[in-house]
Amino acid sequence: MFYHVKKRPENISFEFLDEVFTFAEYFLGFDENLMITIDFKLLDDNVYGYAEPEDFNEYIIEVHSHLTEKDVVKTIFHELIHVRQFIDGKLDEDGMTWLGIKYKSTSMPYHELPWEEEAHRVEGLMSKEFFQGR
Repeated sequence: MFYHVKKRPENISFEFLDEVFTFAEYFLGFDENLMITIDFKLLDDNVYGYAEPEDFNEYIIEVHSHLTEKDVVKTIFHELIHVRQFIDGKLDEDGMTWLGIKYKSTSMPYHELPWEEEAHRVEGLMSKEFFQGR
C-alpha cells in the first residue's frame, strides 16, 4: 500500500504515519498497489473523518486536522476499514448501500448503520493491538 499525505499536522510525524499504515496494511490485508491519499483538514464538529473511492485502487481519506495522536490513529483505522469494505464490495461507492441494501442515513442512528458498526468494532481491535505493540 502506498499513501500520500496532504497538510500533515505538526503533532503527527511521517515516521508515526508509517507505523500506522504499515500496521493497517498487514491487519487489513491490503494489496501492495493500493493508493491512499490522506488529507488532514478542518471538518464539521463531531466528524473525525471520511473515506471515498477516487479511481481504481485509489481512495481518499479526510481526517480532522485537530485530533490527538490517538484519535488520528483510530480515525485512520476506521476510514481504512471503510476502504476495505469498498474493495470487498460490502459497501457500495455511494456510501449508503451495504451488501446490496440501500440505507437512508435518517432511517436509523448513524452509528447503527451496518458499515459503521463493523468499522467501530474493528477499529477498536486494531487500535488496542497497535498501541499495545508500541
